Amino acid sequence: MMPHDSSSSASDNVRAAIISALQEEKESKVRRYGRAFLKAISVGGILSTLIYFCWSSSFDSTWMTACGMLTGFLAVAFLLYAYPQVRLSIRGYWSLSRLSLFFLLMTVVTGIQLILCPHFALVHLSDESPFRLFDHVTNFYMSLGGMNLCMFLCGLTFSSIGTAIASAPIARQFAFSKVKDLAFVALLGLVAQSPIAVLQLSNEITIQFFFFWLLGSATGILFVFFLFKKIQELRSVR
Repeated sequence: MMPHDSSSSASDNVRAAIISALQEEKESKVRRYGRAFLKAISVGGILSTLIYFCWSSSFDSTWMTACGMLTGFLAVAFLLYAYPQVRLSIRGYWSLSRLSLFFLLMTVVTGIQLILCPHFALVHLSDESPFRLFDHVTNFYMSLGGMNLCMFLCGLTFSSIGTAIASAPIARQFAFSKVKDLAFVALLGLVAQSPIAVLQLSNEITIQFFFFWLLGSATGILFVFFLFKKIQELRSVR
């Protein structure tokens, strides 16, 4: 593509984004935000129902709190994403739409983590369980270095995978991002995972090792961020 064609295409994208933002402004606020809130309630309800049926024997007020936090975070993310704004994907620039989308996806991934990992329910699964694989993973981590290493590696593993999934749709943003911006987005990722922290801090066993999980989780998030940053910057200079 010739430079002139590229410049023209960029101008068209900016013009289309501005027109779209103006159309969003004209839409009824009640209808727009009401639709976003209903989406949050629906997704949160589905995740909470799945969590309950997976771990009903362990489901108590703490689990209810965690599910309530998931739904609340989803509501915040959907409402912020619905806010009328110019929606452009620019390398290194973290707009409100990109931040809210990441927070939304990371919250959903956190809900899926609570469904898949038996460690949060402090149970050991039968051989017939479809989630038995994750029980094997935690047992393997325990064999390597006890509870401290297990908590660190669980945080590292699940947060790395979850962050990669949540970051994939907005991978372009990581190129040329400032370290302070990535640190802020990483903090959002940890906030999205706070329902997991609530479950761990409420248990007399896991609370003793919570720091190792938090360290592993933060390490996993930052590792994926800087990996995405490096990959996207290499692709942009080709």
